[in-house]
Amino acid sequence: MLRIATGFVAGAWLFHQLAAIPAAAWLPGEFLLLLTLVSLRRRVGPMVVVLSAAMCGFGISHVHALASVPPSLASAGSVIELLADGRIVSLVERDAERARFVFEVDHVRVVGTGTDAMAGGESRPVDGVRVRVSWYQAPGLQPGQRWQLPLRVRDAHGYASPGSWDYEGWLYWQGIRHVGYVFGDAPRVQLAEADGPSTLRLRQAVLDALDRVELSAFARGVLGAITVGDRDRLDATAREVLQQTGTMHLVAISGLHVTLVAALGLGLGGALWRLVPALCNRVPARIVGLLAGLVLAFLYAQLAGFGLPTQRALVMLAALSAAIVLRTDHGLVGALAIAAIAVVGWHPPSVVNAGFWLSFGAVATIAAVIGHSRGRPWWQRTLMVHLALSLSLWPALAVFGLPAASVGPLANFVSIPLFGFLVVPLALAGVVVSMPAPGFGGDLLHLAGTVLDPAFTGLQWLAALSWPDLAAQALPPAILVAAMTALVLLLAPPGNPLRWVALPLLLVALAPRQSRLPGGAFELHALDVGQGLSVVVVTAGHVLVYDTGPEYRSGFSTAEAVLLPFLRERGVDRIDRLVLSHGDQDHAGGVERLAAAIDIGDIVSGEPDRTGTHHRRCHDSDGWRWDGVSFEVLHPSSETPMSGNDASCVLRVDNGDSVVLLTGDIEDGVERRLVEARPESLRSDVVFAPHHGSNSSSSQVFVDAVAPIHVVYSAGWANRYGFPTGPVRARWQAVNAHPLNTAELGTVSFRFVPGETPSAPHAHRHANARFWHHRGSADTGLAVSSRD
Repeated sequence: MLRIATGFVAGAWLFHQLAAIPAAAWLPGEFLLLLTLVSLRRRVGPMVVVLSAAMCGFGISHVHALASVPPSLASAGSVIELLADGRIVSLVERDAERARFVFEVDHVRVVGTGTDAMAGGESRPVDGVRVRVSWYQAPGLQPGQRWQLPLRVRDAHGYASPGSWDYEGWLYWQGIRHVGYVFGDAPRVQLAEADGPSTLRLRQAVLDALDRVELSAFARGVLGAITVGDRDRLDATAREVLQQTGTMHLVAISGLHVTLVAALGLGLGGALWRLVPALCNRVPARIVGLLAGLVLAFLYAQLAGFGLPTQRALVMLAALSAAIVLRTDHGLVGALAIAAIAVVGWHPPSVVNAGFWLSFGAVATIAAVIGHSRGRPWWQRTLMVHLALSLSLWPALAVFGLPAASVGPLANFVSIPLFGFLVVPLALAGVVVSMPAPGFGGDLLHLAGTVLDPAFTGLQWLAALSWPDLAAQALPPAILVAAMTALVLLLAPPGNPLRWVALPLLLVALAPRQSRLPGGAFELHALDVGQGLSVVVVTAGHVLVYDTGPEYRSGFSTAEAVLLPFLRERGVDRIDRLVLSHGDQDHAGGVERLAAAIDIGDIVSGEPDRTGTHHRRCHDSDGWRWDGVSFEVLHPSSETPMSGNDASCVLRVDNGDSVVLLTGDIEDGVERRLVEARPESLRSDVVFAPHHGSNSSSSQVFVDAVAPIHVVYSAGWANRYGFPTGPVRARWQAVNAHPLNTAELGTVSFRFVPGETPSAPHAHRHANARFWHHRGSADTGLAVSSRD
């Protein structure tokens, strides 16, 4: 059974590495290949069993992918305006300014641009197109309501950068291909109220009940997460503390929570059944308890929205229960193998989700430790389980770019029992009781909140210790193999002669790794931060960050969503110098949160009065040298104070062979001054188009003076400004500069080594393309390497 599960999961994983879904015409060929392999299984041997299972996993994934392509409205890159009739089919997320929800459209009237045409044209039906909608100053909305809304819609397009969250994949597997917002002055018409019973409205009612209870922000967010699966109420501070302490899994309804509820059903169902001995003679109480646990777990999963992690946990639990009831002779390993096949068969994309590997890894680790520690006191076994989980899950966390919190074992040692025996039971009891008795139910929810508040204080204290976390950087294959081998040996039964090899292998895996860059070399990374700018320059021993990208009114910042994950993925724990070109929010957003999350040597700014009083002013007398690489500030002048875009700090990076020019948002007046004063310093191999490719910049005289090999446009996908504009692109093209747009290519990386021909730029979006990702430009001329 283990061989079959290994092959099946491997085949599904292989399919989900494809950049495009193969045509349905390939399915008959895949089926014939499967039949051929099955017919050879007795003559060739066990390996054919693995290959047959792999082909089966690949084929099932193919069928699932073909059936799961969400319906679409817009073509790639387009923004359309339409009058849409549809229904709210998700919980309504609210903050101070807007409501967000999934809107399933059934009729549209495409109007192009402007609201005057809203009354014209014919409404046409569409097949359940889902749009994630933002509505500012929205009225009270409820799931199930039907509305007619004027929407501005575009393709869903997330950040494509190492370490960043796969937003596009998250939307795709919910059947969502578009995002949009309610716009203009056209009427918003409610067509119908929600009708009939609905799990969705029940979930919304639970959230409304939580709003009526006096709770701290942390308690309200956690209780919403563990009851109905709504984590949007967790604020940035709570998320950061949970991440730093390795306890984020406690607020994501998955295996732990579903198992707790199933265990409650198992105990109650079995106990009640035993009250009638005659029933026990017919059906064992153990089986009734398992069925009761599954039913209770299913109801909980429905309340939690039946999301993919919850589905995975429920299928895994059902498969394990079936193995117990049927008394299969496969043992625990066989039961886990059956569960893996069931989970992947139910939802093949699970194989590329960290939760799948962490869930099965955790169950296998717990079983191995408990099996080896029989006869020890309970507290020793519990401690061994926590330590083993922290170590054994580290490679999986590293593969998915997730940090392994060093305080995690201590935090979870206290938090898991607290949640399991107090918070979750109180929260669920409060939800159930609040339906017939809102007052008493509210008291139970308030009691759960009073338990959570001191727990949050303790987690904050642990997070403040700032112990170094195990690096979340991507592990080289050899190191990953060493780590996994060491952990398998550590979990092997006592007496295994190879266990002594585990410690040296683990030390090798945990050892700090030296820079791959020789002296004089540097890497340049233009991060995909949407409509903004953030650049990372790495030398042999130093890291410079130029701008942090945008921050929005909601509090979301790319400093946290893109820049920090990128640095962590590369194992960077210190920024030696942060240069903020000027004070605009698309260049200096989230600086305070960045400074709170990572050590920063010093901060230089073109507008310190806007970015921070403790920031040193950038001026043209600045210059320094790191590891054979020179950094020189060309603008602004220390004698002529400037503000706004023209105050941007222009930085030149030079290793003797290659030159990069970072320009911020300077406009044509500053460009002309630079051409007049420093023409010899402008010639570059790579230049960042000033002001994202705006018509205010990239003057002809400046373009001619720079004459780069590559021009980088750091711009947002389908941005409202139209950057880079046509005239700007034409001017750079006239000097044969190769265009690189982060909106299309994601993070773009360069590597410059003295004496070597610079390698082709590396585009993260294309190198890591999967069939659920949004497509950029078809013609890139870029290298696709395995670095990511």
